[in-house]
Amino acid sequence: MYAVSIESPEQIKIKEVFSMTATLLNSSSNRVAIRHASKLFKFIIKDSKGKRVNVIAMADVGKVGPFGTNETLTEQYEYKLESPGQYEVSAIAVFQIGDGEHQENYELETNKLVIEVMR
Repeated sequence: MYAVSIESPEQIKIKEVFSMTATLLNSSSNRVAIRHASKLFKFIIKDSKGKRVNVIAMADVGKVGPFGTNETLTEQYEYKLESPGQYEVSAIAVFQIGDGEHQENYELETNKLVIEVMR
């Protein structure tokens, strides 16, 4: 019903600001109401040892809106890595679908990509 994906560059330079884009697709046959925090996605960057290197502060402000059939919602996240090496990036969409008593909670993780950070 809902699919998530992420895009990022494969290679960047140390201290270069780069952008990742995460997408949520409504592949169901229904137009629904979607609710989420101020940001739909939590972006995750891990070093080669599996340690998370980024921290995200998110306001508690919620957003509510319609989400049509075959519609996509996208968010971008910019970051700068300080050390060379390989990093794994992904994002998790956290949202609710429906109203009142008919709400369903979702937490969907995107595919994982590897970014090579060069000197």
